[in-house]
Amino acid sequence: MGRMLPLSVAVPLSAAIPLAAGVALAGSIQIESPRDGETVGSDVEVRVKLVRGEGVDHYHLFVDGMFRQAVMNRKSILSDLPPGKHRIKVWATGDGHRLLAPNHEIVVTVR
Repeated sequence: MGRMLPLSVAVPLSAAIPLAAGVALAGSIQIESPRDGETVGSDVEVRVKLVRGEGVDHYHLFVDGMFRQAVMNRKSILSDLPPGKHRIKVWATGDGHRLLAPNHEIVVTVR
């Protein structure tokens, strides 16, 4: 596997690795925790259910449209989120870190 970006690096989703065109997938991804609309602290444990489909082997985690980390496990920690509303998005990802469908997004409020 290639080099992973550190948590402190933020890359806009629009500048991230492009979506793979014409890839048919039989997987799914869903943020199980926190729930959409939930109020959370500045450190957030994100738990994801990823059903691996063709070409899907991990997921990328975005906060407010900025890449935060590539994740192989079911859960990840987002640290030091500032107060306010934040969009958390997970995107199924394949070889070479290509973003694939499907994806899931929630909004949380950090107190």
